[in-house]
Amino acid sequence: MMVKYLVLSAVLLFSQMSLGQSIFEGERVTLPWNVELFLKFEMIFNNYNENIVANGIRSPRELRAIRLEYFELPVELVDIKINVSQLRTEVQDSLVFEKNGQQWVRWFFNPEDEMYRDKILAHFRESSGRELELQSGRFAGFLTASRSTVVKDLKTGALFSMKASTNRTGGPWQGSDGSKRLRGATAEYGVETSNYIEHNLPTEGTNLRFAPEFASLKTKSLADYGVSFRDYEMFYNSDVIYIPFFSVFNDRAKEVFGLVMDNLVPKNLVEFWRNKVSVYAGRAFGDLVGHLGLIPHSAHNQDLLLIVRNGQLTEEVLLRDLNDLIPVSEIVSKKVYGDRILSYSRSVGNSFEFIFQPFMGSQLPHEIVYNESVFNSGGKAFLDRVSQILRLNLTYERDWASGIFHKFRLPAFLHISNESNVKTCRSLF
Repeated sequence: MMVKYLVLSAVLLFSQMSLGQSIFEGERVTLPWNVELFLKFEMIFNNYNENIVANGIRSPRELRAIRLEYFELPVELVDIKINVSQLRTEVQDSLVFEKNGQQWVRWFFNPEDEMYRDKILAHFRESSGRELELQSGRFAGFLTASRSTVVKDLKTGALFSMKASTNRTGGPWQGSDGSKRLRGATAEYGVETSNYIEHNLPTEGTNLRFAPEFASLKTKSLADYGVSFRDYEMFYNSDVIYIPFFSVFNDRAKEVFGLVMDNLVPKNLVEFWRNKVSVYAGRAFGDLVGHLGLIPHSAHNQDLLLIVRNGQLTEEVLLRDLNDLIPVSEIVSKKVYGDRILSYSRSVGNSFEFIFQPFMGSQLPHEIVYNESVFNSGGKAFLDRVSQILRLNLTYERDWASGIFHKFRLPAFLHISNESNVKTCRSLF
């Protein structure tokens, strides 16, 4: 009876979010199957969270192609930053092209935005003296859980992700003014950080993977608007599935696990979290701090993805939204291209607070959220990995005073100095 219920529920879940007719004159816009599955996982958080009705900032999702709007302008009107090593030719053609012997670029808009499009258009029309026209039809967009948009170039087939300013997102991740404005410097910092990670993260012996941010556009004025682009070449391997952490924090994800993946439905949720998810996350963040000297500004479950390969859950964790990372100057300054990211971002010295909040917005059972062993397993994995990389004997002091059982806080205030090989972490997990 239980198996029948799981399969039936999963079929209903997928039928509600199936890829229907596109907006492009009735033609279907096809996606690789694992990209479509990824988008369905992204939507679970928005479409089935109990708070969605009460919280108006969360927009329910539907898996359909949206006609993306953009305009074209000469490249000299913007600051453009590109990681050549991370940019595929077919994606480059979607972003940069030649027109009348001159290099032009395409500036994209978030399809949900109701605030920034007209402001940005007015800025460029005034600064260029050109009547820049909105265009659409070449690019299909698919909404994710928040403001990033998966883009397919219908001319070349290129697949990538675009992030732009918007006053509406799918999830609870909002700015202080109720919007999500992407500033140009922030977009550029993501590209620089992507380049930094590529050159400094070891190719073997790590749990951490990252989604490259290959390009950014920025206005050349105090208006300070930006657009950033992330490569989705990782989806071209059809044997790999990427699952956002927040989808694992939802009971409906278990139903999907049972339908599309081998042996992935956990029989014991506490053991699943204690022995797998928490440990994998702890090690990945240990790689982030130890190898790269980077700490997340908002390390919640939106930024992390589990990786399933050939139907089996791996120990790898993918990190996205690289512009959220803060450099630890004592480590980063000694790395290749470290000076470049330090010039963009505020940094911390040899003492910092590391907070990881994967349970934000989740609906996990209390036996997981309030289970001390789940927190301890992730914290220990983090400490062990950082100790191994930095060759430090890390200890920690426990602090339960803040009452943060609903959050998973990895060790805080890691003190790095040259005085001793024994360092102390104030632990909040």
